[in-house]
Amino acid sequence: MSRGLGIRQRAFLSALARLDRDGPARWHTPGEVLAAMGPLPLGRAERMERHFDRADRAQLAHLRELAAAGYQFAVGGIAVREAEIANRERRWRWNAPRAPNTTRIAPRGGEAVNPSRVLALLAKRGLVEREAHCGPGSQVRLLK
Repeated sequence: MSRGLGIRQRAFLSALARLDRDGPARWHTPGEVLAAMGPLPLGRAERMERHFDRADRAQLAHLRELAAAGYQFAVGGIAVREAEIANRERRWRWNAPRAPNTTRIAPRGGEAVNPSRVLALLAKRGLVEREAHCGPGSQVRLLK
């Protein structure tokens, strides 16, 4: 347990804190916690993809400005840069762990989280109190 809390654990804790914002800690079902979570924070691959998208747009805009000003090297630079971007996107899609045609970037909480596992790990750390049952009826509350 030397590692810190993960993205999903921090998201669960912040959702529990949001649910208990206006009073003492109450018991909640895992479904209520998932509903309060909203979208998960972006992972490393998605952050890198957004960074490259912003950088690519900025570089292409600069090259287009230079081409409009009459610099001939910028015209060739635009074609080279667009080819590099297409090649990187092709490689990324080939190596992607998920389908390339997904429309939503950040998965919703219930799609990428195993609530039972996350809550068990938080309970093991002493951050939440958990009543687990087989089937419906499990509850969790934040320890303050």
